[in-house]
Amino acid sequence: MMSRFLFGGLCVWGLALYVTLGQEENPCAGAPDGKNIQLNCTGFTNCTNGKPVEVNCGNGTVVERDSFTCKPIGTGNTICGTSGICSSKGFQASPNCQSFFFCQDSLFSNISHIYCPGVLLFDGRRCNFPANVSTKCEPIK
Repeated sequence: MMSRFLFGGLCVWGLALYVTLGQEENPCAGAPDGKNIQLNCTGFTNCTNGKPVEVNCGNGTVVERDSFTCKPIGTGNTICGTSGICSSKGFQASPNCQSFFFCQDSLFSNISHIYCPGVLLFDGRRCNFPANVSTKCEPIK
């Protein structure tokens, strides 16, 4: 399962189970049916009857965050699957800072593209409240 690590409430990317201080956490506990939680470019979790149901996009498609549907690469409101994003190795913010990804050898992997939850923005190190982000971010459409 593709997931994020949560340590003390801070979001850190990774591939594992949802974890809060070493405890498994159900991201859909108490959530209404149909609530979607983006994991990365290749899939998302849909909450059904309080349980997470993983949705994985097929080859040539990526998650479009606004609609939580899988769309062909290059369509919809997403940078998933595009090239020319990485300016250096390591963590990079997306242009509007709503997400971040890990660049390796000037390329980014769709699997390492992670969205910050809710209104949080990536500050270069973690998902943070907008008032605490000094990184230049393009306006959110």
